Amino acid sequence: MSPMLWQLYDRALFLLPPAFRHQYSQQIAQTARDAAADHHSLVDSFSLFSDLALTTFRENARMFSEQISRRPFFYQALCLSAVAFVLALGGYAVMQQTIRRAANQPQQQMADDTVRKYMTYDRMESSCSPSCTDLSTSLQPFTIAYDENLKAINSDAVLSDAVPTLPAGVFGNARRFGSNTLTWQPRPGVRLAIVVRHFTGAHYSGFVLVGRSLATAEQGESIARWSALLGWLSIVVLLTLSATVFSRFQRPQQPA
Repeated sequence: MSPMLWQLYDRALFLLPPAFRHQYSQQIAQTARDAAADHHSLVDSFSLFSDLALTTFRENARMFSEQISRRPFFYQALCLSAVAFVLALGGYAVMQQTIRRAANQPQQQMADDTVRKYMTYDRMESSCSPSCTDLSTSLQPFTIAYDENLKAINSDAVLSDAVPTLPAGVFGNARRFGSNTLTWQPRPGVRLAIVVRHFTGAHYSGFVLVGRSLATAEQGESIARWSALLGWLSIVVLLTLSATVFSRFQRPQQPA
């Protein structure tokens, strides 16, 4: 190996547990140099580092196990903290999915109602001025209709004084499956929960988009996330304090 790699190898020895390093580090380094002198290949260099990494992991795990065996209350607290973390993570995932699915209402029902109307309409108004919903600030549900060429034919909402248009793939999935439910971010800072339905009527055919801002739902997700985190940290603190108190009453083990 090159001198730089040897320096790196020598520094990596400090990752070994202190007691093990003081006793065996010189022997490990000399064995590695003897092996490198016999095999001058790059593969052998990787082998030396991989062996050192395996030894470091094994010895640190053994040291940790020995320390834990002398402090069973802290070991139990660690295990319970891990279980509490999994439960907190699972609880947050359930709450997040519940909040996000609820954010799709009332858009789904509004989309069904709007499609039924558009299937019978023979004329549509294409302007909502002066009462257009501003998608950058409003929390109100909005509706946009597009024809088969993805041109807006009716809208009660605008973004930057224009009716926004989705990527063509969103409409393709709505045409193929009848509907498409997703999160849409037309620009940074504006996230919308939308439902897109395809319709074919007597006078018009195209797509209906119904959506509303995700700001309220994201606030709920943030509250759920912080609640799960703070709840888990509270459990960890309680378990640590309990382990500290009980360990003081633990009888010292008598030597065999």
